[in-house]
Amino acid sequence: AFAETTLRVVSLSPSLTELMYHLGRGEWLVGRSDACDYPAEAKAKPIAGKFADPHLEAIIGLRPDLVIANDLMNPGIIKTLDKVNIRVEVLPGETLEEYRACVVRLGELLSAKEAAAAEVARIDALLTQLPPPLPIKVLWVIWDAPPMVGGKNSLPDALIRLTGAENIAGNVDQPYFKCSFDWLLENQPDVIIWCTHDRDISEHRIWKQMRAIRENRVVSNIDPDIVLRPGPRLLGGVAFLRQQLAAMAKQMAVQ
Repeated sequence: AFAETTLRVVSLSPSLTELMYHLGRGEWLVGRSDACDYPAEAKAKPIAGKFADPHLEAIIGLRPDLVIANDLMNPGIIKTLDKVNIRVEVLPGETLEEYRACVVRLGELLSAKEAAAAEVARIDALLTQLPPPLPIKVLWVIWDAPPMVGGKNSLPDALIRLTGAENIAGNVDQPYFKCSFDWLLENQPDVIIWCTHDRDISEHRIWKQMRAIRENRVVSNIDPDIVLRPGPRLLGGVAFLRQQLAAMAKQMAVQ
């Protein structure tokens, strides 16, 4: 880890930018990707390119001591930054377990071990204090046409399990998989989670054949950045999902 002095950090990942602020190191951020939009004060920082396509000259011009990115980072850019003696730390964060490891590592890198330990304790409480089971089957739809859903070992799968519900696609051995409409009709969920707010999932004729959509059991009133961006807000997202799914389970029990 670095010595406990102020560092100039460029973050190329929205979840890492959120985590920097959560660990009390937001003032060390000197540059970000265009997708790093939370918290609001991060938006005042200079942009160093797109999320998956950072701008090399912009990064070098910001004179960072450290660049942090997730594993979508272009390896060629890492090599080039290495040649000009700019350290890059790649921190995977696709799952809750990876996010936990990422918190520990970033706490070390940014001399923020106490704040990191507090966040790790929150994550561990979430992972160990499982709620009572919810007797409903849920499908997390990432995209509607062609249909893509959250399968085994995906972040949506983990979040559904943490609410106590069952992921109807949890036995499909792919984190994110494109499924046929036949598969959807054969595996009818009780509830659909849909976070892509600029599209109306019920418009497609096949989706209209899904019971959950016909009976208006769709959780769509949640910010996708809270539940699909592994970061400090994720724990609140799980609590919100649990509340929504529990209400729908209760409604189904009454019918």
